[in-house]
Amino acid sequence: MPALPRIVALIVLLHMAGCSSVDIAPHAPRDVASFPARPVEASTAPQDGAPARPRLHAAVPHVPLPRIAPPSVPEKAPVGPQAPAPVITCDPAGCWSDGKRYEGGAGGTFLDRNGRMCQGSGNWIQCF
Repeated sequence: MPALPRIVALIVLLHMAGCSSVDIAPHAPRDVASFPARPVEASTAPQDGAPARPRLHAAVPHVPLPRIAPPSVPEKAPVGPQAPAPVITCDPAGCWSDGKRYEGGAGGTFLDRNGRMCQGSGNWIQCF
């Protein structure tokens, strides 16, 4: 819907609601200095004598947080290569040695069940 029919419809609706004149021009900006100054109080009391309401934006005192030491992580001993194990049998998907399965076999490289790289050489296999 174009803008002009919307404005006309708004004017008609406002006229039907009892508004005798409609000011559709933008308001001129007001100077901030012309606004009355409001005192800043710790609480504001209503005009009818009701109890004072607390201020919503009170200053929060700075409380230093305790320093927490980072958790200590035990150092793991470096794991070296295990001793070579004899290969019992091989199939197209990998080899068996001492009850352990070594998957792969491309170029004599295998993976054990922990994902470590193992190298097969003849009748022996060694994981690193």
